[in-house]
Amino acid sequence: MNIKHFLIIAAFLTTIGCQDNTPPPIKFTLTNDLDEERTDELITIEGPLFQKIMGYEDGRFSIYHDGNPVRFKMQDLDGDGKFDQLFLLQNFAKKESKEYEVGKKSQVIFKTPPRTNIHFSAKATPEKQLKTARRLSPADTIISFYYQMEGPAWENDKVAFRNYFDQRNGIDIFGKQVPQMVLHKVGIEGQDYHKLSDWGMDILKVGTSLGAGAIAMKKDGQVHRITGVNSTYKFVSGGDRSIFDLDFDGFAVGENKYNIKHRISIAAGKNYYHSEVSVDGLRGGESLVSGIVNLHSDTLYTVKESGYTILYTHAPQAENGAVLGMALIVPDAGFKGTSTAPKKGDGITSTYFVEMGLEQNKPTDFYFYTGWENQNRSFHERSFFEKSVRKAVRELAHPIIIK
Repeated sequence: MNIKHFLIIAAFLTTIGCQDNTPPPIKFTLTNDLDEERTDELITIEGPLFQKIMGYEDGRFSIYHDGNPVRFKMQDLDGDGKFDQLFLLQNFAKKESKEYEVGKKSQVIFKTPPRTNIHFSAKATPEKQLKTARRLSPADTIISFYYQMEGPAWENDKVAFRNYFDQRNGIDIFGKQVPQMVLHKVGIEGQDYHKLSDWGMDILKVGTSLGAGAIAMKKDGQVHRITGVNSTYKFVSGGDRSIFDLDFDGFAVGENKYNIKHRISIAAGKNYYHSEVSVDGLRGGESLVSGIVNLHSDTLYTVKESGYTILYTHAPQAENGAVLGMALIVPDAGFKGTSTAPKKGDGITSTYFVEMGLEQNKPTDFYFYTGWENQNRSFHERSFFEKSVRKAVRELAHPIIIK
């Protein structure tokens, strides 16, 4: 073999060895069809596009925008060990479209901590997270002995909430003054969350009301708090969106029994959490009820926006005397009306009720929005609170378009 032939063969082999067998990128576009800027928009990718992305390089991929990797997370929502969807948070200018590519896995490590959090732990071991738990029975009367914050709590960089994990099944609000995740230190020895700290405080008096969006069922004209000893908690997923389930098996109204799932999620950058309630065992005539405590407010405002009904209060109703706005956001298709619970008596009291339709095993969803003036001084004004809720609703009504 002469030198010329040797060089040709060597060059050919080098070319073969250096070939990149990475498949071509998968491209998609995200579009904001609103004529207003949007911050921290949650984009969920599922269905055929998600399956196509998951098949790229056997799931070893990154998502890029303008050549830069984008943080995203895949989630298994049904607990079968397989991912169901992925989500990412992005900002958009008015009417903006952005091009994205799924390509070869990046070596970039995102060091920014997650912007949502679920914290649920026993009082004695606040550092140990509970992934599952059973609701306390009526005999367990002092829940603060058992759990760090009396039950599971969830937060983002704007606000935090907690569920009383006993037979009350109420929902409370922790007002936040800082964007950092704080629940790991709330309610531990030496920390009184009923007093204002640098991070914030417990700002809502719940009592025997539904508090900040807890649930009940209306049947034959009577409203029944959804609770029961066969109620469990299950952590689903965390990250920039956190999700958990509250399940109620065999919840009884008269002779009827129902299996109910209340899925709660919270995403970064928003002043609300999302509820999805599914009921198995409907026999006809049942409605879902949620509510807003009215211990320190005397007016329920109702407005319409982009296919949703907004029901809200705005008053000096925070525990520190500050102005607090609270809103339930309900799709018009499911909205059935409002009523008011008595101030005293057995059962649920001091609550503005919001009634919604139910369909067998089809989730009924709603949102609970809150704005505390310690978080943002502008929330002192009712006009600003309503404007903020309306903007959130327009974004819900116009999800980012994926093509």
